[in-house]
Amino acid sequence: MSIANLPRLIITSLAMLVLAVVLVLQAVSGVMSKPAPDLALSVPFANGLANERLAYQRFASEVTDPNDPTAAAKSAQAFALSAYKLNAITPKALAILVMAEGDQATRSNMLRAASRLNRRDATLQSLVLQEAIAANDHDRSVEALDQMLRVHPELSQDLFPVLAEALRNQANTETFAGLLDGSSPWHERFLKYALNDPELLPILAKVRSEITVEDERFDQRLVAGLASRGEFDLAQSVVARANADVVAVSGFGALSWSARFPPFDWKLVDEQGIRAQLASAGDALELYVRAGNGGLLAERLLQVPDAPFAISVDHRIAPIEQVRDMRLQLACANNNSVFLDERFGQSPANFTVSAVPPDCQTTMLRILGRAWSGRSHLNGNIHRIEIKAQ
Repeated sequence: MSIANLPRLIITSLAMLVLAVVLVLQAVSGVMSKPAPDLALSVPFANGLANERLAYQRFASEVTDPNDPTAAAKSAQAFALSAYKLNAITPKALAILVMAEGDQATRSNMLRAASRLNRRDATLQSLVLQEAIAANDHDRSVEALDQMLRVHPELSQDLFPVLAEALRNQANTETFAGLLDGSSPWHERFLKYALNDPELLPILAKVRSEITVEDERFDQRLVAGLASRGEFDLAQSVVARANADVVAVSGFGALSWSARFPPFDWKLVDEQGIRAQLASAGDALELYVRAGNGGLLAERLLQVPDAPFAISVDHRIAPIEQVRDMRLQLACANNNSVFLDERFGQSPANFTVSAVPPDCQTTMLRILGRAWSGRSHLNGNIHRIEIKAQ
């Protein structure tokens, strides 16, 4: 499926929205012709830019239906033709002349010639896009859209929602992968925009597998978003594509302290009154809970081995009499049901897992802590968490 074959409503909205935005935002240059086109026309030497300005004003005041701008273009045709005769590269005059032309073949020839003269004007490029869509010309559609967003990044706020809707209805991601090849600055901006729509995340993951993205923060947000939806396989495919040195723990061994791609790595809490951070050497987890605060400190996904097994936690928590205010928790990642929730003991704290729910192949391991009001702040390090055979 190509962009040209997307639902007609989306395509029509895209082309017409560009035209409407251009009519509002664009204005021709020229110190004299912009503020006072009538005055400019009264000077002895005719002014092509002033005629273009008048043509634009007439067209903008007459157009009532963006789906059929022909009548409005015809009403402004005389001024546009005068502007063209005086200055053959007045882009809005050329656009109006194209829209006023009734014969499709002549219109197409005029548009191609005008586009060769000026590839920066968004009005002309929107007409190129409309014609390419009508002709099912995918390559030309992509070229026109890309040209508009390269030259006019301010159109992003109007075009990105429509592109996102097109992406939502795109069964084959090859078209978007070809469009978002990283050759234009707006490509990455659109990808980040699409991250805000949870329903687009699985599609973004498929597009991500076919393109190059240099922004690691994008991959981190995509991975976290997919994991929050339970799309763990897709999320892990993004991690692999990002060349991350992340290996899901399956079986026995010590967990790494990497926090690069949570939740496959550690997700650390950093809030007022409660904080977890990696030690400067990267070999431990530093914890702090202010008196009167408590909650989640850190969590990560864990591919658990067959039960029974044990989890050993080597820690240095102070004050020692408040160690039991630290807890280790295991919950099924797919439904958040907790099946282990136990207090820390003296180091090494050992936790036995005798059984895992049958539908719980992916588990969330959580570290929680609380420092009660009127007692000391809780702080210290966890040096090692290891999964052991039982």
